[in-house]
Amino acid sequence: MDYEKDLLRVLGEITEIPNEEWEYLKQNLQWETIEKGHILLRNGELCEKVYFCASGLMRMYYHTTNGSEYNKSFISERGIFTSYSSLILSIPSHFSIQSMESSVIASFTGRTLNQLFRRHACWETVGRKLVEQLYIKKELKERQLLTHSAEERYRLFLKEYPDINRRIPQYHIAWYLGITPVSLSRLRSKVGLMDDSVID
Repeated sequence: MDYEKDLLRVLGEITEIPNEEWEYLKQNLQWETIEKGHILLRNGELCEKVYFCASGLMRMYYHTTNGSEYNKSFISERGIFTSYSSLILSIPSHFSIQSMESSVIASFTGRTLNQLFRRHACWETVGRKLVEQLYIKKELKERQLLTHSAEERYRLFLKEYPDINRRIPQYHIAWYLGITPVSLSRLRSKVGLMDDSVID
């Protein structure tokens, strides 16, 4: 599979990328395959890169003071991700990023990002659109946690991540929804999603 073309398609869906700008980005991309369970970024570390998930699955998650975890979001194929506050403000990341499957990712540095912004207006458009998407997603997630029932949040999760439900252990979904795995099991039974193909 041509992962570079896939990345270009993702960027092209946001705005037109001139050939010379795409060639510049390609020269500054680092591609790697990471194994399942690999920690790409740890809570407390400085994030210095922007990432693209070409294949596989990632999760962003918080560590609580009692040692448990809370999943912030999932990133599958065609997703662009980073710890934005850490990257922009040069502060430690408040969350970790881990691969949930063997994954192929591309990355480029924050320095390259700043160079792109100075080079051409297309990159400013890409940056603005991605930040808008992140802000909208964060706002919707907060509203769901505050105003929706656990069942409503689960149904919305299935709508937002239709391909992920069968790719990860169910306790990870529970951590994302802010409920216990036992509560999620009850919800799954209620909405008729109990089957042997799901990873427990």
